[in-house]
Amino acid sequence: FVGEVQGFFSSLPRLIISKLRMSNCLLLEADKIEWVPPCKVLRNWNEQARVLLPNWLLHKHLGLGFLKKDIILSDSLARALGIEEYGPKTVFHVMSSLSRSKNGLKDMGLGWLSSWINEVYLMSLNSGTESDLILSLRKVPFIPLSDGKYCFVDRGTIWLHCDTIGVGNEYDFKAFPKLYSKLRIVNPALFSAAVAADKSCLDASIVENVTRLLIKVGVQRLSAHEIVKMHILPSISDDRNISRDKDLLTDYLAFILLHMQSSCPSCCLERDWIMSHLRTEALVLTNYGYKRLNEVPIHFSREFRNPIDMNKLK
Repeated sequence: FVGEVQGFFSSLPRLIISKLRMSNCLLLEADKIEWVPPCKVLRNWNEQARVLLPNWLLHKHLGLGFLKKDIILSDSLARALGIEEYGPKTVFHVMSSLSRSKNGLKDMGLGWLSSWINEVYLMSLNSGTESDLILSLRKVPFIPLSDGKYCFVDRGTIWLHCDTIGVGNEYDFKAFPKLYSKLRIVNPALFSAAVAADKSCLDASIVENVTRLLIKVGVQRLSAHEIVKMHILPSISDDRNISRDKDLLTDYLAFILLHMQSSCPSCCLERDWIMSHLRTEALVLTNYGYKRLNEVPIHFSREFRNPIDMNKLK
């Protein structure tokens, strides 16, 4: 090996390695015999790797194939030949390539994506490269949003929807379409897919691993109370948001009303503050445009079942 041979033949190991790197000297794990150069094989793979990265996917995005399992090479020889090792680097580069290709992630489906996230989470625990991997993932648009897009956290906050952490169906997407269209929320279907992705594992563990990795990457847990406090209250006082869409204002006010009638423990402490904020900051659509309650008196019209026609009092 290089460094072990002295004298006249000292350059021979390096020359042999160089020749081997350029020659089709290794076999792929396949039904037919196929010889390829060392730079085209993936070593130390397992059956989970073959399920997660089928041959066509591995070849299309990395130009690699699985090294035949009967071939045993030392780590030093494998490194000298330039053979890729299966690990976090492999699965990251596949995702990075998929995210750059048109409809790449959509075509793979949420079931595959949940399995990929689960595998990355387990790798991050065992490889000792968690911090580097997490930092890299923050720049890759692999997180599925409720609007069908895929995004990454470095472009802005992404929220883990309340339904995934035990909040009731009254906050369903269909009930507040305008509100949820303004939030970047992880698609809840990802967690349904995680349950169905691998029946050989405990369903709860897959969902938990997917959730844990998303949080590690920077996705924020979102409760109905946080929607009110962190999104609705700042937005409801901004005429740039409200004046463009009156249905959005309806969603905001209805969501607040629904939440204030709930048994949210945080509201017991912050209810007065929320109501005070609404009275002083919230824009309400009137026959004179958008007004705040602290600026002018605002009354219900006949459309809101007011027995008095306010127009007759002008």
